[in-house]
Amino acid sequence: MIIRLILCAVLSITCTSVQAQSSLEKEVLSDLKTAQNTLTAQREKQSNERQALSKELTTLQAELLTKRRQADISRRSISDQDAYLKGLRSQEYASSAVVESLNDGLRTYGLKLSTRLLPGEPADPRLEAIFQKPADPNAEIIERLKVLEFGIDRLENALGGSSLSAKVSTDDAT
Repeated sequence: MIIRLILCAVLSITCTSVQAQSSLEKEVLSDLKTAQNTLTAQREKQSNERQALSKELTTLQAELLTKRRQADISRRSISDQDAYLKGLRSQEYASSAVVESLNDGLRTYGLKLSTRLLPGEPADPRLEAIFQKPADPNAEIIERLKVLEFGIDRLENALGGSSLSAKVSTDDAT
């Protein structure tokens, strides 16, 4: 009987401890669920805060970049405009020098053509452009180009075997 009593006592202690463990387990599970819910809520809150902060940071970076670009453009625009104007002036000077050189070369060529006409060869009216100085530089170069046109026509006639009705020698038989 004592053995039975001891067994009953052990069984009753075991049952109480199982019940205590069961209630402890329920309490731990409840605490775990509460902690998980709290953690999930905090993570969601942090995620929302991160998204808002990320959007705000991106906006600030874009504004900063825009302001830096504007400042850079305003700084550059003054120096770039000066450099561009200097470039245009040098191009204008170079262009005017080329035009003057071309005009001088065409005038010289026209003078050579007019002094080296064959005896009896009629003077072409296009050669008169070497003696004219129109007010418009564009008209001047067009007139001088007519001299070049005459020279090319004369060369074509010479190569093509054309003939002129002119004296071959002068009166003094040269």
